[in-house]
Amino acid sequence: MSWWNLVFVPFSAIIAFGKGRSMILWSVITVFTGFIGTLIVTFTPQKEIKLPIALQNFLQNRWIRQEMKGINSPADL
Repeated sequence: MSWWNLVFVPFSAIIAFGKGRSMILWSVITVFTGFIGTLIVTFTPQKEIKLPIALQNFLQNRWIRQEMKGINSPADL
């Protein structure tokens, strides 16, 4: 491990935070891989979470039910 690895750790953590990833994980990866870890966190795309349609419908209905729980009349809106 060289001192360059320690220089790139904060950059990797900031980039990971900006992309919504784990700062600690990417900092550890950068300590062991150096500048390559910073490149990996910068250029790898995030995977989009795909939920089954039935689960999406269930969660949407549950959310709507919770939002509408306190509404009893049009005046409550």
